[in-house]
Amino acid sequence: MVTLTHLHLHTYTYTSTLRHIHLHAYTYICTLARLHLHIYTCTLTLTHMHLHTCTLHLHAYTNKL
Repeated sequence: MVTLTHLHLHTYTYTSTLRHIHLHAYTYICTLARLHLHIYTCTLTLTHMHLHTCTLHLHAYTNKL
C-alpha cells in the first residue's frame, strides 16, 4: 500500500514536472512569436519610412525639373 502511494506520488510529481516544462515551452514559444511580430512590425515601419523618404526625394527631384 505504501509502495503504491509512493509510486502514485512519483507519477504525480513527474506529470506535474512535465506540465511545468510544457508551460515553460509554451511561454517561450509565445515570447518568440511576440518578438518575431515586433521585429516584423519594426521592419515594416522601417520599410515604410524608407519608401516615404524615397517619395520625398522623388518629389523634390521632380520639383527641381
